[in-house]
Amino acid sequence: MASLPAGMVCRVHLLGPLQVTDAAGRDHTPLGPKVRALLALLALSPRGSRSRVWLRDKLWSDRREEQGGACLRQALSEMRKALGPVAEEILVADKNTISLSLERVWIDVRDGEKAGTLEDGSDLLEGLDVGDPEFEEWLTIERQAWANRQASGAAPPPRDAPGDEARRRTPRTPAAPIQRGDDGAGRARPLVRVGLLPVAIGDPAAMVAVERVGELVAKSLIETGEIAVSQLGADASPIQAAAPDALLPGLDYLFQTRLVGAAGALRLSLTVQRTADRAVVWIDSEPVPPRLLFEPEPNALFPTVRRAVDRLLQLLVEDRERDGGPGGLVLSAVDAMFRLGAADLDRADRTLRAALAAGPSAQASAWLAFLKTLRIGQRYGADTLAELDEAQALSQAAVAREPHNALVLALTGHVRAFLFGEYDVAADLFERAIAINPFQPLTWDLYAMTHAYIGRAPTGLACARWARQLGGFSPYRYYFDTSVCINASLAGRHEDAVRAGRLVLEERPGFIAALRFLVSSYAQLDERENARAALARLETMEPDFSIAGLREAHYPLVRSGGGGAFVEGLIKAGVPRVRG
Repeated sequence: MASLPAGMVCRVHLLGPLQVTDAAGRDHTPLGPKVRALLALLALSPRGSRSRVWLRDKLWSDRREEQGGACLRQALSEMRKALGPVAEEILVADKNTISLSLERVWIDVRDGEKAGTLEDGSDLLEGLDVGDPEFEEWLTIERQAWANRQASGAAPPPRDAPGDEARRRTPRTPAAPIQRGDDGAGRARPLVRVGLLPVAIGDPAAMVAVERVGELVAKSLIETGEIAVSQLGADASPIQAAAPDALLPGLDYLFQTRLVGAAGALRLSLTVQRTADRAVVWIDSEPVPPRLLFEPEPNALFPTVRRAVDRLLQLLVEDRERDGGPGGLVLSAVDAMFRLGAADLDRADRTLRAALAAGPSAQASAWLAFLKTLRIGQRYGADTLAELDEAQALSQAAVAREPHNALVLALTGHVRAFLFGEYDVAADLFERAIAINPFQPLTWDLYAMTHAYIGRAPTGLACARWARQLGGFSPYRYYFDTSVCINASLAGRHEDAVRAGRLVLEERPGFIAALRFLVSSYAQLDERENARAALARLETMEPDFSIAGLREAHYPLVRSGGGGAFVEGLIKAGVPRVRG
């Protein structure tokens, strides 16, 4: 048997029957089918890590929560026994997540060179039958993804790409039409009408990719609650050549996604046009890797396409503010709240309440609950019992109204984590949101913060960086930089934290969350002058800032795995333990 790569302690074979062997070739394969399935779920997850809620629902979907949790604990115990001494080196479990240390495990399907030489037709997890429909659905999708990679000769996904598995699991939406015309209760809401036009020229497989991108764009627009989307047929005329009325009457904007070329040379072009004056308001173009055509999800296109989506959303707000053009109350409120001033948050609060007064809205409810996390984080308001009760009621109402809206789920997940410390519930909401729409940067950003709260800053940093890559042209990118700053600081990567923190303060000088961690990281780097300057700036906004004050405010990051280093840096910078 060939020796293991440096640093690895065992092999996991997923092609054919699942098998685990140590460096000496001894067999450590678990006996029970659900224990083997648990190992497979971890081995095929993007970072080797999954929440207990997600694992429980994949293997014991027919059990009540308490029973499923007990079964998961038993399966984990059996896995440790089967793995023997190897378990201590590759398994990490806490109350929220279970992880496999991918840097210590050789996995056949993750080894691009080896996987490419395996026999055609090798069945992924051959003979594994656990009798749970959720697991069977997951396994069917994974087998199809493996078959696609084998057919294309594509390399396996990178180990550190967050969310590849969630992207593979994203449900397909109908190709056309995708429409939304009211608030779900028959009440008309302010709507912008956007037409999506997918065009693929050259390789026939390109149309599958470009339609998939169109579906994700549609979800991201629809989940705002104020945009109606119509997906036009691929045989419609290109935007530049068509009169708006010839495409679809009543459209406010046309969004064209165009993929041109053969498999060896593909190019993506994006065009957004305002139909009222036929002005092109966004145009972008770039080459894309040919392997995109064979991937279940065209993640390589996500950042490029997201730039166009963010520009369109920003344009809607600008049009509304300038001349009362297309755009709704919720979009305007979101724009106001991310400016972060006390007056801005008050205006956003009034706007969202006005939207709710016009009729039930899951988006307005979720954003109003989220707004309370900004108030408390900026210390513009106290976390009174009444405020917390309203946040809980709003978030619960939002999810009940739109349980399949990724943005609503993500906002609610953050509220449950930040305000109530319900990290297990939050993780489940984020996992559901990513499965529905992996294209939403705010979901990845808020999930990054939940990882920070539970002491998993390296994973949080990967999620935050992916959010920053997706949302690099968003007007709220400083918010994503803040999550990078916080997770980098908690992970001990203080130079990265300082770089991100400086970017935040250039755009939002008054964002307290970034400033706190900038103070700590400067001190940990022994940049005392910069630490003192940042602390003086912080104290102008928080004159009573102290370690005791953070603890009394139940600031979640003080209790995180990296919280000790955060507090140590603050003290080193001169933050008092208690304000006298």
